[in-house]
Amino acid sequence: MDRLVFLNRKLLLFVMGGICLYILLTVPFLGNMPITTDEVQFAEPAYNFIKNGHFGTTSLSGIFEFKQKTYWQHPLYLALMYFPIRIFGYSFWSIKMMSVITGLITLIYAYRIGRLLKFPYLYPAMLTLNVLFIFLTKIGRMEILIMCLSLAAFYYALQKKYLLAGLVSSLALLTHPIGAFTILNTFVVMRYHRMFDIRYAAGLALPFAIALSFVLFDWREFINQYVVVQKYLYDARGLLNGPETQLQNFLFLVEKAGLWLKLQIPVFLLFIWGLCRKKDELGITVILITVINFLGLVLFVPNKYINYYTALVLPYTLLFVALAVKRNRNIPVVALLVVSLAANGVVSGMATASFHHEPTDMFRVNMLLPPGSKILGPPELGVPLQTAEVVGFHVVRMKMDLENKTMNEVLGELDPDYLVVDPRATVEQSWRLFTRNEDEFVEFLQKRTVYRGKVRFNGRDVYVFEMN
Repeated sequence: MDRLVFLNRKLLLFVMGGICLYILLTVPFLGNMPITTDEVQFAEPAYNFIKNGHFGTTSLSGIFEFKQKTYWQHPLYLALMYFPIRIFGYSFWSIKMMSVITGLITLIYAYRIGRLLKFPYLYPAMLTLNVLFIFLTKIGRMEILIMCLSLAAFYYALQKKYLLAGLVSSLALLTHPIGAFTILNTFVVMRYHRMFDIRYAAGLALPFAIALSFVLFDWREFINQYVVVQKYLYDARGLLNGPETQLQNFLFLVEKAGLWLKLQIPVFLLFIWGLCRKKDELGITVILITVINFLGLVLFVPNKYINYYTALVLPYTLLFVALAVKRNRNIPVVALLVVSLAANGVVSGMATASFHHEPTDMFRVNMLLPPGSKILGPPELGVPLQTAEVVGFHVVRMKMDLENKTMNEVLGELDPDYLVVDPRATVEQSWRLFTRNEDEFVEFLQKRTVYRGKVRFNGRDVYVFEMN
């Protein structure tokens, strides 16, 4: 009885300590971190549903029916954003809060997987003290939800609960296209069990059928947003040129994320060390999942995001390391693991502590851009300027290209009161704001606008012009 009480206390202390550490590395930094266009556009449908009763993406207003409807992204994450915005309001902080919550659920599944495999504390600790995982939990995007659903499907498949595994896999696919890897991974687990359970197909079908019914309700708009606009965006980034281009993008990503990847060197070394040791069937299964996800992302998924690899490769890499360490403990291995955990934990705190927003900056933004204005500028402005209508500055170029219109025709349709320009205005996403020539852009500003001031916003200088 005394031993049972001791074990329960040990579990409680570990769980509470892990939760406190995770919260300490995430929540205090949410309001200060810069926010991206994607994060705002993924939050806008939920915010519009709360405020206006429709599920539109405001910053893409003027293109098809984006102002009232959102079909350009998979729906689950966008719908879940309703809850943090409803509870905490619309802010830099709340937009990122869903990722923190989902990250905590991910750690719970990591604990349950670890407990099932006889190392309950090691696996969630390796995630909590990994700089890539902590970084991902502070970004208001759907990749951390993909990681959570991927580990949940893996856990249920390991236990042969294939109906639940199917439901979770379907939800992953309804979160993002890379959710398809969750389905592939579950089939690998089925190979491990030497069986296929028809309940998995039933679980896959139900959520997908519900989502499909909404698509069929407005099929034409779905095609316009999900196919026409997405293809335009990917073409503009040069991401649709096949596996060779994807490989080049991966090499670019490795160079861009070099500092953080160097912190993963101990993990990579332990992974290679594990490959050289005797492996059981479960270890081979985890290796197969890791390889499928890695090669699939490198060769077939158009992307330049470390987020994708963090969501689908990192958790299984760490899981295999945990399996290898459990089977082959020795002092050098444990020492390397401790060094990896310590380095990642320290950098996780240092990296996010360096960001901050000045309250005076937000005050100046609101002073320069009065309530009720229609603003053409960075979509992120829509967060502090909730009484204004902010349309993304890239909409002008998109309408010119998609609708074969001139700059003046597009501006006449959008009819903005203010133009807010930041350094991305002539380089963002490989297209230009109004013209492909920077000198012509300056000439446009001189003829059509009046300069009102400069302010520091979201980590960069922005320049405010009033249209005349």
